Amino acid sequence: MRMCKEKYTFHVSWQPYLLRPNMPPDGMEKPPQYKGVSEHLKAAGNAVGIDFTGKCPRFPNTVQAHCLLEHAGKVPDGVQTQDRLAEVLFRAYFTDGVHPSGYNLVELAKEVGLSQADVEPVITSPDNQQAVVNKAQQYMHDGVTGVPFFYMNGRPAFSGAQDPGNFVYCFQKAVEKFPVGGGSGGNPQSSM
Repeated sequence: MRMCKEKYTFHVSWQPYLLRPNMPPDGMEKPPQYKGVSEHLKAAGNAVGIDFTGKCPRFPNTVQAHCLLEHAGKVPDGVQTQDRLAEVLFRAYFTDGVHPSGYNLVELAKEVGLSQADVEPVITSPDNQQAVVNKAQQYMHDGVTGVPFFYMNGRPAFSGAQDPGNFVYCFQKAVEKFPVGGGSGGNPQSSM
């Protein structure tokens, strides 16, 4: 997106997707035989400045984190707040080894200016949690099978980590085939 910011207008929206929809609420301890982060994933992350360490000792249930991301998208400057929060959550889990639930989410939300008083009821609300599960199930029903998954100009584009050149090509094709409002613009959406 940085390579094309002068040419296109981007609106990023993080949507819920549950990689392990049957994960217990507290997550699950990684088994002793778990080999950690693959060399392929480490190399892909290093290429874009992400250090996948595998430090977190648990596989997470991400419903509360998705509730928090949904909330962040609704506050003033929601698009920017949600995007910054997604980066904080990724760094915390994938690099720092912080389990993304409960108190940890409250503390991480403070990094983007969200208060404990706002965050606690959002992440613990059964209604919010069910809404996130329902939305994630709808994406699965619509054919999303993994993350990240990108939509451009409202249309499914591709899944998985991609070379920057592939993004540029897809932005161009999205504008040509699916223009928004008669102008040019990309609208990638990613699910965590």
